[in-house]
Amino acid sequence: MRIGSGDIRITAPDNTAQTCLGNNLGTGLISRRVNEVAGPLVAGLTVVNGYTPCIYRAATTGIYQLDFLAPVLGGGNPPVTAANGDWPAPAATDPWIAAWDATVVSGTSRKPGRVFTKYFAMNVGGNNPANTGINVYPLTRDGYRYSFSLNFDPFGFIFYVNNVGTLTAATAGGTPAYRSAGVGSAQYSPAQADSGDYVTHKLFFNPPDPGLPASAAAPSGLDNWLLRAAPVTPPQPTNLSFTGADGTAGQAGGGIGGTFTFTNPGASSAPYRIVLAFGASTNGANSDRVLVGTAKTGENLVVWDGKDGAGKDVVPSTAAYTVKAYLAAGEVHFPLIDAENLTDLTVRRLNNVDSDANTVYWDDRTVASTGTAPVPLNALGGVESQTSTNTHAYSGNWGNDLIVDTWAYYPGTAADLASGVRVSEADVQVTKTYVSGGSTAVPAQFDVTVKNLSTTTTARNVRIEDAVPAGFSALSWSCPSGCVSQGGTPTTGGPGAVDTYATLTPQASVTLRVTATLSAASTKDTLLSNTARASRGADATDPVSANNTSTARFTALGVPKLTLGKTVRNVTQNGAAGTSSTGQPNDVLEYVITFQNVGDANVQKLLVRDSLEAPLRPQGTGTLVCPGGTSSTFAVTMQIEVNVGAACGDLAPNARGTVTFQATVR
Repeated sequence: MRIGSGDIRITAPDNTAQTCLGNNLGTGLISRRVNEVAGPLVAGLTVVNGYTPCIYRAATTGIYQLDFLAPVLGGGNPPVTAANGDWPAPAATDPWIAAWDATVVSGTSRKPGRVFTKYFAMNVGGNNPANTGINVYPLTRDGYRYSFSLNFDPFGFIFYVNNVGTLTAATAGGTPAYRSAGVGSAQYSPAQADSGDYVTHKLFFNPPDPGLPASAAAPSGLDNWLLRAAPVTPPQPTNLSFTGADGTAGQAGGGIGGTFTFTNPGASSAPYRIVLAFGASTNGANSDRVLVGTAKTGENLVVWDGKDGAGKDVVPSTAAYTVKAYLAAGEVHFPLIDAENLTDLTVRRLNNVDSDANTVYWDDRTVASTGTAPVPLNALGGVESQTSTNTHAYSGNWGNDLIVDTWAYYPGTAADLASGVRVSEADVQVTKTYVSGGSTAVPAQFDVTVKNLSTTTTARNVRIEDAVPAGFSALSWSCPSGCVSQGGTPTTGGPGAVDTYATLTPQASVTLRVTATLSAASTKDTLLSNTARASRGADATDPVSANNTSTARFTALGVPKLTLGKTVRNVTQNGAAGTSSTGQPNDVLEYVITFQNVGDANVQKLLVRDSLEAPLRPQGTGTLVCPGGTSSTFAVTMQIEVNVGAACGDLAPNARGTVTFQATVR
């Protein structure tokens, strides 16, 4: 006061403003530390070594705004000064204020717990060391009172307390991120008035006066809420349930996760915590997972990624893991903006005190800075700040260009997920075998067997696939039992690639027969393969991925191709052989049947048949000449049947033989 343009502006609830200098309200200059500690020299108060104040008499009950104005506007760093020592004499060119005080007096009594601010924007002049301590008493709009203290070496910093901390997006629709972030990240400015779910809490310099009203008139831009008669009690979540990512109620695969659903029965949004307890014996130390966010009124969906608190896939277990969900009230966030060297902080809830009254939370996993980071980086499980030392502490340059968020709240009654969450696995094995066939003339056949090797977990909705591979032109398949369509309708197969589903109880299996038609290019000795695939069961991991595919290979078979030729000649009249002949009664006709394999595979079990017409009479015996030159005879009858296969064996490619017999014209 009275140094340069130094002054104090007082704005009344009706927005009228006065200044100490302009309205001649008094000196208002604090010269030394001893004067600051003693307080104002006011009639009726016993004060020694106090300062002469600027005195403003409130005309009406309400909230008044005090603005302390520096000698000049501008930047610059003040000299580093011990908090318990005297500061350099102020100059008219100082763009800072070294000491200030606001005391409410009623009659002959001071009224502590009446002065508050929405935020601090301060500069201590340097680092290393310039340790700074803050002790304030945050009051929330829903009636919760806290004490907060911290020690740090920040240089310049901004400090405020609100109910959201850093935000996932700009304030239009942004929700609390529940993590620290870069200094340019979205946040709700404490200079703004409260709006909907965005609330900047009031920072009192003493415990709030219990005689404060619930609200009072305030200048424009200031929120008029003060001290509720009783804090708001958060409701208990209802209808808590879990569905795996693949749709199975109460079951998930590790690293697959699913969605929690619950109802917030309250009239307004509230912070939630979902705590998944995984146990050190199964998943290791610090493995419990905590999901946090803001629950709107009514139904809420919260996605879990199937990982534990250390970021690892949760280990499957035959026993369900326990889950608790909480709604909270009295949410307070303490975002420190661009502040380095935090050595300790303490938070204590002063009403609705319970075992969590001193618990604070933070999550610094997504930010990086030089210096020594806090330990742990993830405190979503909560840290007791009153008895712990170095709570959320960091050093060096860590914190520079960051918003380091710490928060606390009052947890309501937990809702237990009755059946918990089962994290399951089932080893699904597919085996494909070649059965028979496999030429351009005869389709190949395969068997596909899919088995659940687990002894405890049902593999639900296992997808079985077998596409048309190279070298084949078409597939068809059959499934006698156990197969269903994607929608769950039973199916026994059909034409086309295999794409079906099966649910397999422990140790159960299903077998499909696949028939594959070879393309024209798949000639003899072409190496062909066909692969079948089976997916993991719904909401269950598969511990052995190597057996989820199986390939059957075979070499394409050749195709036998038999040609037959037949000639006849009149032996009696010494006629020439041809496709037809004539004769007189008692003339002898000779028939020759020539057979040849012009394919690329053996003709097996060849049987040659012929019939004599009624004008003819069989004569004697006929002759079979095998491809190797050996011959044999057979009796000629009206119905001729020559077992070439029995006499000559398989007819190899290009092999040729004849069947000769005679008949007499009647």
